[in-house]
Amino acid sequence: MNELDYKRTCKKIAIAVLMNTLLLQILSTVAVIVSSLLEQPLRTLARLLSISAADLCYAFEETLLLTAYLAAFLIPAFVFMHLTRNDNRQPLRLEIKLEPETPLVIIAAIGMILPAAYLNSFMVSFIDFGDLFASEPLDTPIKILMAFISIAIVPALCEEFLFRGCILSNLLPYGKTTAIIASAVLFSMMHGNIAQFFYTFVAGLVLGAVYVETGSIWPCTFIHLFNNFYSIIQQVIYERAGESEQINIVIFVMEVMIPAAGLAIGAWLIYLRLKKGKSTEGAVPTKVCEVENIKYFKGFLNPAMIAHIVITVFLAGTIVLMALGS
Repeated sequence: MNELDYKRTCKKIAIAVLMNTLLLQILSTVAVIVSSLLEQPLRTLARLLSISAADLCYAFEETLLLTAYLAAFLIPAFVFMHLTRNDNRQPLRLEIKLEPETPLVIIAAIGMILPAAYLNSFMVSFIDFGDLFASEPLDTPIKILMAFISIAIVPALCEEFLFRGCILSNLLPYGKTTAIIASAVLFSMMHGNIAQFFYTFVAGLVLGAVYVETGSIWPCTFIHLFNNFYSIIQQVIYERAGESEQINIVIFVMEVMIPAAGLAIGAWLIYLRLKKGKSTEGAVPTKVCEVENIKYFKGFLNPAMIAHIVITVFLAGTIVLMALGS
């Protein structure tokens, strides 16, 4: 591998993330339009079947959005794999590796990501994004089930497949630290939501570090799934909290004790590693061809990546303007 290989890899990564961004916008819009067009027939069907029309319409729209979301990630991932078929493509590392420390690494990672979410909320509190990102109340079992599938399971699987399995894996041979940072930036940009940029960037850093440490995509997938599922649990609890003292105690435990326990375990693992003098290279091979930081940056600035950045900035700016104007 050499710098020319690195530039070629960057171009193919740029094509994948640009395709991902465009497909997310286009396919999601199509899904919403189709769902709106079929709303009345679905309500008629619900009456015939004597079931909740609201639940049926919600489940149908969420299923379409799920299909669009899957396609928006899997298509770019397979295109990337096809484009790199004749290169020194890195494996996806789908093996299940459960070392004695892996459960503790997962808990520590969760403890690092959750505080970033709280800090992110504080950082953007001066802008009211509430109306733009208001979620559907999870007041029925079908809504909770669909939320679990669409918010926790599917994003965890397809986002990790693309961003850790494909993108980070193929950047690691050119330097571990810069590869983790670059993939975290792309991961954060993918969300197209400036209100969550810091949080998703930190999550990308943590997930990337876990991937390198464990040598498997599955610990990252579980962390991602738990993190998203945690937000669903929070919403369900908040919607039912009221004045219940017991629920307020549950909320306290969730928001304070879980991150505190994770951070404590993370600090303990770092202490043990330093005490033993253990190598920090992790389970994934890196540094096949170290690229200087300036060349690393220039390698990313190809036409497809520039187009991706422009589109992402436009979407993020639109969200901010809509929030300020509301």
